[in-house]
Amino acid sequence: MSEGAGYTLRETADRLGLSVRQARRYVLDGRLAAVLVPGPRGREYRVSEAAVDELAAERERRQGTRETRRPGSRRAVDTLASPETSRLLSDHLSALERAWQRVADLERENATLRAALGAGSSTQSEAVPVPAAPGRRRRSLRERVRRLFTRRTV
Repeated sequence: MSEGAGYTLRETADRLGLSVRQARRYVLDGRLAAVLVPGPRGREYRVSEAAVDELAAERERRQGTRETRRPGSRRAVDTLASPETSRLLSDHLSALERAWQRVADLERENATLRAALGAGSSTQSEAVPVPAAPGRRRRSLRERVRRLFTRRTV
């Protein structure tokens, strides 16, 4: 390569869609072949057009394989939206709602027993308040998840 031939780091970065610092790191790491030539403010790197084209092609190949493995890919969304997944999710949500209802029932029973014990004792004059059933102020968990999955179109 002659003294003025090739791209500067700024031109290389623009062509590859990188920052100048990242292009310099590529040169220093050996991923991008470059030579030092005298410039207006001292020595500067010059990168050949072939090296830039080669690195751009390599990045495109890697980007293409990365698209297929990405967790948000179409295949992953199709798996999440399958009828089997929906059925399993529905079963688990039903079990979770039953468990929460059982917990609420036990808390009410516990509060009632404490109140009954407290009424017979002279040291404890006030009854413990009965908590309301959890999750009734907002939509049920099942409804929220169902809305989440039905909003998305595949």
